[in-house]
Amino acid sequence: MPSFCSQCGQPAPEHDPSCLVHRLAQQRLPPLAEKTPFANPAPTPADSRPHAAKPPQPQGKTGHRYFSPLNKFIWVLAFAPLIGLFLEYTIAHLFYSSSFKANAAFQAGYFFWVTVLLNIKLCMQDEKHLKKHGIDTQPIGAAWLVPVYIFKRSKHLQDGPLYFYLWIGSMIAAVILNA
Repeated sequence: MPSFCSQCGQPAPEHDPSCLVHRLAQQRLPPLAEKTPFANPAPTPADSRPHAAKPPQPQGKTGHRYFSPLNKFIWVLAFAPLIGLFLEYTIAHLFYSSSFKANAAFQAGYFFWVTVLLNIKLCMQDEKHLKKHGIDTQPIGAAWLVPVYIFKRSKHLQDGPLYFYLWIGSMIAAVILNA
């Protein structure tokens, strides 16, 4: 009766000494106690040049801070003057049957209050949203002073003045478009 390899199951005379099963079995493996995640050395990058390793990412930050869920209302607020201008135009055309009268009322600024109310409402929503996420809004101040609110919010949350500059730019664009 022919003998068979206990590792790979092939007959002993046909057994190849370079059998992968035998090579793995002959390797000395460390006991399980030594197999901890901290016992192994850190993996090296495939390309060992200094620039190949990526800098460590700060923990807890997955993307840029401007795109965090905390900033959803401030992005709308940054473009609120232009959004308000569109709403003014739409409301003017809803109130007047004549397009001529609606355009005249729009150009005269009869519906400017729509943009003001939109800005204040968005500031209040943003403040409420920040409070909901556990951020103290006391240092930011009143939500009805829109440019001051945006500037103080950026300083308090250390976001930078991007939203403030966007709001100023969209206000200038709204004034130019309404002229």
